[in-house]
Amino acid sequence: MPRFKISIFLSLVLLLALPGCGGNRHRVVITPENSLQDICQKRNIEWQWDSISQVFTFNVRGKAVKVLAGSNLVIVGDQRIILSATAERKDNMIMVPPDFIDKVLASEPVQPVLGTGTVFSSLGKCREILIDAGHGGKDPGALGLFGMIEKNIVFDISKRLRGGLEKMGYKVTMTRDSDEFISLQRRTEIATNSKADLFISIHANSAPSRKTKGLEIYYSRGLERESDLSQRQANERTLLRRLSLNDHSAVTGRIVKDMMYSNKQIESVNIAQKIIARTSKMVDAPNRGGRPSGFFVVKNTLIPAILFEVGYISNASEAKLLGTEEYRQKIADAIAESIVEYSNES
Repeated sequence: MPRFKISIFLSLVLLLALPGCGGNRHRVVITPENSLQDICQKRNIEWQWDSISQVFTFNVRGKAVKVLAGSNLVIVGDQRIILSATAERKDNMIMVPPDFIDKVLASEPVQPVLGTGTVFSSLGKCREILIDAGHGGKDPGALGLFGMIEKNIVFDISKRLRGGLEKMGYKVTMTRDSDEFISLQRRTEIATNSKADLFISIHANSAPSRKTKGLEIYYSRGLERESDLSQRQANERTLLRRLSLNDHSAVTGRIVKDMMYSNKQIESVNIAQKIIARTSKMVDAPNRGGRPSGFFVVKNTLIPAILFEVGYISNASEAKLLGTEEYRQKIADAIAESIVEYSNES
């Protein structure tokens, strides 16, 4: 799962905003026995992890418990509990301070784990991938040399990528499964309603100069520079409803959103660099680099998101290569291998 730490500033905002909070903070030593996964497993408690919001959820005494990774806030039903230290991600585990058990689970008995179930011992960085094949239907995308149409090229690569990732054990969904038109708005809504950990949009490039060629990759340029916020705000509301956080304070909502976007920015750059470096090497194509952008599907998805331009179909040599199944398979394999590398990072 994506890895990040919420800023000290946000922690201070939370402490000041909640009544009765503040005072001296003490450094707490966190040990492996304090992992939420271990705590839940010992009590035979089933849990869920939402990589979008970085919220760890389980039920205790008939109430939903929500732990915000990177924060010292725990929500138990309608009650807000402040821990002595933040819940931290460490080696794919969620670590909590020792007072978590006393404050949250004091009356919850330890029960033996009954065989195998849905309790997992650790979090994988990526479990589900959402692939967005650009354009489709009435929207052909770029028109290239040799009668090449962008929507067809990127759909083929996307299907090959899905097949490769599924063989590796990932759950994969696509925004379109055929030559159909899907609006940009709908693509971001699909991402919001999914449980995907990564959104990757596949495109092909075109330029007035037929000499231009190579690979390019894009990620969000940051909230402070974005305009036209209506779609993202609608997606945020959908997310908060899904997490049952819409009835809690505005402070809680802001914290979840700030954590989410901090995570998205860091992880999008991380995966983008891996994909373009590996793909450029494997297919022997110029690496034109990664850069921030305001592309609709990149800025309005709430999870780590990148848009990958797999070559210029206006360039004769790249168009010829992209017209072959072998080259498209190499691109799909390179992206899949990059995702595996990213997913296996601690």
